[in-house]
Amino acid sequence: MILIGENSRLMQRYELLERSAMRYSAGWAMVTSSWDIKVTLGRHMWQDAQRADRLRNRLKELRSGPLSNDNNSGLDKVVNYAASAENISEYIAGMYKVVKANLLEAYYHHYKTTNIALDDATLELLCNNISTLEEQCRWAEGLTEFDSRTIYDRVACEKWQNVVSSMLILQGGIDGRETQTAAAAAIIPSRESFKRPHKQHLDDITTQRGRDKAPIEEAGEPWREYVLRNYFNEIGAGDNVASIVFDAPQHVEWEFLYDMARHGWDEYRHAMMGKQRLIELGLDIKKLPIGTGVFEFRDKLPLVERLGMIVFLDEVNGFPYKRRSRELLKSMADEESSDYLAYDICDETRHVGNGHKWLEHLQKITGDKRDRDQLMKDLNELMDERANYIGTGQVN
Repeated sequence: MILIGENSRLMQRYELLERSAMRYSAGWAMVTSSWDIKVTLGRHMWQDAQRADRLRNRLKELRSGPLSNDNNSGLDKVVNYAASAENISEYIAGMYKVVKANLLEAYYHHYKTTNIALDDATLELLCNNISTLEEQCRWAEGLTEFDSRTIYDRVACEKWQNVVSSMLILQGGIDGRETQTAAAAAIIPSRESFKRPHKQHLDDITTQRGRDKAPIEEAGEPWREYVLRNYFNEIGAGDNVASIVFDAPQHVEWEFLYDMARHGWDEYRHAMMGKQRLIELGLDIKKLPIGTGVFEFRDKLPLVERLGMIVFLDEVNGFPYKRRSRELLKSMADEESSDYLAYDICDETRHVGNGHKWLEHLQKITGDKRDRDQLMKDLNELMDERANYIGTGQVN
């Protein structure tokens, strides 16, 4: 069995790793130019958040809590170092094949060691955490193609894995008790800290700053394509919300990050949804440009305005258009596309609720003293600036 103090100590370390990994899932989702990897990392961001949340809840039950941001466990150094990879293939090699793979082994060991009579709640959370972490590690092991800007170098990736492994051992391993002797002589080369991008690049997909002009709503097939292309374009919204997760101050409430991780995955899913339906309808997505201007404009804004623009303008103002579009698609006997909008409306209703829930908190921790009326006035003025910035349909 595991004594209660040791149980808490181990789960504190696991939680720190999961929480830190969530942030870098968001950061590297923005980096990669591979559509599929971007969306997958968006999903992993949400899975990481759920695993961290389960651990946090169990720690509360054990009359403990997560490690503070200024802890001296050394695990944050390991995750930060693994994230300082030079490209996406190195990142996956270090973060998934070392950090997450070792965390998975720790989960297995913990599951086999604790006692069901004393600690069934921990067994349940470990079972759930193992399930999604196994999925992530299998994905990383099976990945053979990276993005167009990465020349995959197997030898370099294996070397990077070894360095990250040494770094982990120097910090005592996942459990903090691993011998440091073998790694003490390892050379840990310095790396610049990870820096997130502020521009979007997507493999094999044309990008343009603006959006093409909307057809009239009664146009039938052109309108359906327009609606689905708007979903296809939500890849930028996914990156915008991922940027909120990544850029959030250290002292932000955990529940805010948890809700934002879900929100970000929702946006990536919406882009996936649009892509899937466009392909099903026989359209060539490589010939349907994605507009990057909305992402770029929102990305320049402070966090309060970034989130406020997404939820209180883009999402709130989109509900009437989506409800009309549902009816128009039903009139075309396209119940499937209509249901895509129904799912989206459910997601975005929750997003707006979270906006009301969290915007004041975000203002408080960032020092933004505007009342809601002034903030909304400022956001509406920014929308006019955004329209001028984006223009229409000009390929970058």
